[in-house]
Amino acid sequence: MEKEVSLIKSKFAVALLIISALSFAIIPVLADTIRITPNGSYWGSIMLESPATFYANVTSNDDAGTHDVHLLMVITETCYESLTGPVTVSWNAGSNSLGSWTAGSVPATWNGPESTNGLKLPPQAVVGYTVASLKDHLDTEEPIYWAFVPILDGAMLTTDPGIPFTVTLPADEPKMGLWLIGKNPSSDAFDNQTPTTRPGFVIPEVPTILLAAASFAAMGSYLLIKKRRQTSII
Repeated sequence: MEKEVSLIKSKFAVALLIISALSFAIIPVLADTIRITPNGSYWGSIMLESPATFYANVTSNDDAGTHDVHLLMVITETCYESLTGPVTVSWNAGSNSLGSWTAGSVPATWNGPESTNGLKLPPQAVVGYTVASLKDHLDTEEPIYWAFVPILDGAMLTTDPGIPFTVTLPADEPKMGLWLIGKNPSSDAFDNQTPTTRPGFVIPEVPTILLAAASFAAMGSYLLIKKRRQTSII
């Protein structure tokens, strides 16, 4: 009799384990389905000049939509010290099947400097990003500064083609990474975010870069001509 009871208990325990495993397999964990476009992997890949327009979208959600979308902006200490004005994020009014959102513009309020590699940012997020990872993607060993600002008061759906927002970074030495964080349907927590490896980047204005490139090219031409003249004299 005791053996039969023990066998029944064992079978019941196995059944519970199977049901638990299936529930994890069936219920999706929407932790990194928000996207920012264009995106790169590390500093030096795909970057936009300031003012830079990006697009936010979500790759998976139910009919309730991913809501309360915020933008995590991260800059280097050098960039922070070279700021010449307020950094702002702006977006136009829009709508989808869940409703509409109004146009807006938000100035960044900076936090930092942060240099503790194991610290996770922003503290409001369930998962977030470690300081070490953020520094790594910005290719810097400097402390970083960060801001966490709301960019939409509506909800994003997979059917949205991409909701535009523009970041203006007035700095003499701009270097910024961007990550999106929001809340899953029916959630009150910031539990959905851009994958760590898919941030957006903001760089100096193109004319400045082209001017620097032209200067280097002119210097190279001058040295080449000078070398040829010296060779002809010899």
